Amino acid sequence: MTEIHIVLRTPETKNFSSLTLSPALWRHDITDQFNPEKVFDFLIPIQSSDDSKKSNGSRGPVIVGHNVAFDRQYIQSEYADAERFLSEGVTSDKTYLDTMAMHQAVCGVTQIQMNLIASRNSMNKTESTTRKPKAAKTGGSRENQMGDMTLIDKWEWTNKCSKANLVDVYRLHCGKFPLHLGQKSQLRNIFVSGSLQDIRDNFQTLMSYCAEDVSATWKLFRHLYPQYRYHNPHSVTFAGSILMGNSRLPADSLWKQYKQVCNEAADDMINCLEGKLKDVALIVAFNTSEESKKNIWLRQLDWSLVDLTSKKNKEALMRACNGRNECPSWLLPLIDAEKERVSLTLKMHITPILMQMRYKTCPLFHTRHSGWCFLKEELSPGSKRRPDLDENLSGYKTVKLSDDDLSRLGNSEKGLFRCLKMPHASGKRNQNVGTPFTHDYIHMVENGTLTSDTHQEFLKFFIDTEKATRFWTSNRSRICNEQLHVIIPPSGHDAGKGINNLRRGWILPKVCVHGTLTRRATENTWLVATNAQTNCVGGELKSMLRAPEGFKFVGADVDAEEMWIGALIGDSSGDVKDIEFGLGVKGHGVTPLGWMVVAGDKKSGTDVHSFTAKQLNLDRDAAKVVNYGRIYGAGMSFIKQFLEQNASMDPKTALLSARRLLSATKGSERIVLSLEASCLLRLIVGFRIDQTESICQSLNTTMRSSNFSSDKLKAVLTSEKFRRMNYKMIGLLSGVNLTSAQLELDAQVMYLFSNLVSQMAHSCDVQVQPWTVSQMLAERKRYTGGTESAMFSKLERIATSEQPRTPFLGSLITRALQPPNCGSAELPSRINWVVQSSAVDFLHLLLVAVDSLKAQYSVKMMFTLSIHDEVRYLVADEDVYRACWVLQIAHLWTRAFFSASVGIHDLPASVAYFSSIDIDSVLRKEPTILAVTKSNPLGLEKGHGIPPGESVTARDLVENFNLPLQNMTQTSRTVY
Repeated sequence: MTEIHIVLRTPETKNFSSLTLSPALWRHDITDQFNPEKVFDFLIPIQSSDDSKKSNGSRGPVIVGHNVAFDRQYIQSEYADAERFLSEGVTSDKTYLDTMAMHQAVCGVTQIQMNLIASRNSMNKTESTTRKPKAAKTGGSRENQMGDMTLIDKWEWTNKCSKANLVDVYRLHCGKFPLHLGQKSQLRNIFVSGSLQDIRDNFQTLMSYCAEDVSATWKLFRHLYPQYRYHNPHSVTFAGSILMGNSRLPADSLWKQYKQVCNEAADDMINCLEGKLKDVALIVAFNTSEESKKNIWLRQLDWSLVDLTSKKNKEALMRACNGRNECPSWLLPLIDAEKERVSLTLKMHITPILMQMRYKTCPLFHTRHSGWCFLKEELSPGSKRRPDLDENLSGYKTVKLSDDDLSRLGNSEKGLFRCLKMPHASGKRNQNVGTPFTHDYIHMVENGTLTSDTHQEFLKFFIDTEKATRFWTSNRSRICNEQLHVIIPPSGHDAGKGINNLRRGWILPKVCVHGTLTRRATENTWLVATNAQTNCVGGELKSMLRAPEGFKFVGADVDAEEMWIGALIGDSSGDVKDIEFGLGVKGHGVTPLGWMVVAGDKKSGTDVHSFTAKQLNLDRDAAKVVNYGRIYGAGMSFIKQFLEQNASMDPKTALLSARRLLSATKGSERIVLSLEASCLLRLIVGFRIDQTESICQSLNTTMRSSNFSSDKLKAVLTSEKFRRMNYKMIGLLSGVNLTSAQLELDAQVMYLFSNLVSQMAHSCDVQVQPWTVSQMLAERKRYTGGTESAMFSKLERIATSEQPRTPFLGSLITRALQPPNCGSAELPSRINWVVQSSAVDFLHLLLVAVDSLKAQYSVKMMFTLSIHDEVRYLVADEDVYRACWVLQIAHLWTRAFFSASVGIHDLPASVAYFSSIDIDSVLRKEPTILAVTKSNPLGLEKGHGIPPGESVTARDLVENFNLPLQNMTQTSRTVY
């Protein structure tokens, strides 16, 4: 029988505990003293299967946990297996199944939906998530039945989804959790903040708590696993997710050196910035003339002098003020007596005042309720407002100054200043700016929107420091504290070897294989790390992971993966008609977008990103952001805001540019009516008085109601207003084929049709909003006339189907986005799900194909990491080119499978192979990157002796490394 272990770990600086459950026994391991330098000796002793068991066909242990990647870090054999691969080429045989990942794939929610769930839970924390809220009354008016549909739909999906923590997930799938939430939190906190004696005193209670969690996880798995396989029925999805959960990263002394150097570099730069801020405060305090103290900034401060000699800690205060006996009252709260220095930070409200900051030449001013604002103009008392004062103020919110604000400005008369709210980086009018010294406002300093009258040089220094330290300060905790770097005790044959084997260890990334509702993997460090940037401390993160001696990193990026998937879906839609026979045509490149993807060229400017760049007058990199945003479901507002922030367009120009782009790409919108609505429209257009009963029945069917009556409808159908609207609609329908089963209408005809149905509903006392009528009449949208019309039409067709599934491996959308649970809401999220979840299918197919080939042909390679469309393997030196063959063939298989899945049975050579495969000794993005940064100024080659890697194309493999796989030693294939 396959052993099943459920692991719980509770590490502390002094103790370490684990509890496992198998069909035969409960097992608990605990150690009294935990030494961070010897982590390996205290890890959970779950061993892999021995060779004798493998020869009998049995598999290794299956380890189940909630967020099991967290537990995986603390399993001893994971690190031993990695070392065993280096010496014997044997990879781990353990299988990890994560109930949290399964839950996300089945019941994942969008961020907006998560906020609604949190809001509902906060209203009644004691109510179980399995208890259904009261449904809306169905016996009242039609307004109650249909006007509240959004609310009913909301409750439908919230009743089938939850947060991803163990307690909420258990309640959703299994019922009441064994432990009360408060009791669970109290016991867990003993592990987090308690002492070793606290654990000894509560040992039996704590072990019962651990056992309850383990038992609950096992019960949850039994309920959740069948649902997960229903949502993801293809075996490749299951196998691919298992492979994704086996990431391993080698790390040697270079990793420890990297953390130390980055900490020192970032701290030095931050300390230098704080020192310059201190100098700003002291200069303003003691070197400001009496006249300058009256300007619009400094007169807000209290300039009365404080005698420092009368204070208790006078010596420390005087040293902070450079030996002076007095200081302004505003400076005293800024002095840190213990450190004997002025402590001024960028987050303090006084900092922009001391620096005399301006926004577009207007002085900055802080108000309690509106955050940072700017004063448009100062008027002399009694003067009239000049006409030019109101120019270009339509985009800014006016703030009313309080008496306290006026007092700080030194004016008792109102109306002397026009105070306007500084725009927030998010574009939201009502959101306050907390401080102008954040990364979001750096571009304003660079383009001269934010300036300082007296300390402009400091602003430049702030920009350099913020850009340099932002990555490290944001990720320091995760990199230094959360990444468990386990040092493997050196064996006899390793002793005395080179630097790569000096204190070699491994990092197991905490990858949740389905971390989002699109089934994308998530991880807080490695999957979000940026490429090395010259002006950044710590940007060389991935380059600091060096392969052990005798091994290389081999991997590649899938070229334009999601763009190709979207184009393939459009090419397979059949919307393109054959000129001679009028039949739908499927094939690579039959749509404009498809042609640009498979045949477009970056150099000649015929690829899709160059096309968008020309439309918007942007550079190609900015156009790429716009393209992927649209494929993910973003629309007009996203493009408009992006152009305003990144192309310096005014709102009107940005809106016109966005409309022009959507017209050229997405095309014009047409609404495809449902079968029932199409039948209703034909009856209305050809109305005769004897058809009133037929129209009544059709209305009840289309609107899912029983309240329409022929007697009340007759008055509407014979009215003059109905005749005029009907005639107008008939005229607009002149180009529509009314014999089609499902009619297609443009927006104007759809508006008239919806109004007619609304009038009929009103006459029968069925109160319903016009937008609700439109939703019930329309089945989906169809786009025509644009380069991407076929793709968007097919994506919406999939997204609005009864059970949206990916076209390739047939994975089902999460419950939160299924139409029966959320109605017509969240359409952009559903379109995004189709594209990104299909990309997950691509990755799973690729990983499984590589795993099968490397096992079949005995290629010594081990999976290390996948970052969405990028895969990396650790490969023995003698097998690097064979591994390149494996990757190219697996990629070819995957692309071919995708094409065949949508009915296209050929594959262009331009997309069949990886454009290049990288072979490198470190885990950098490209093998020629020097990774010169603030913390690595000499680069990899000069600073660490790491030479550039190489890139190998498919042509290079054929011409120079023609190693037929069929001539290699074959072993049995991996079976899932």
